[in-house]
Amino acid sequence: MTFGINDVLREWGMRVVKVKELIKKLSECDQELEVICYTEDTNLVAKQHQFSIFLIEDVNMSEAEKRRGDDQVPTLKFGRGPYSKKMVFLDVTSEF
Repeated sequence: MTFGINDVLREWGMRVVKVKELIKKLSECDQELEVICYTEDTNLVAKQHQFSIFLIEDVNMSEAEKRRGDDQVPTLKFGRGPYSKKMVFLDVTSEF
């Protein structure tokens, strides 16, 4: 049996949000509100802070393959390949 990155994420208690789930959740919100992304991931949070925030600059679609390097850091290989699939990407920035 072969396991993909989504299987690993589920095993670690994480999940990937699908477009329809995101649309459903966002449609329940006031359509005039700003959307702010945040994380409490200690790898992304500056010292002495509890969280980091990001603003969405753009939404794109591309083909890519989810991978983990030898150091187990998640990464992507963009372009068509045997394990690539179409995905939606949120282009975020921490500058505002």
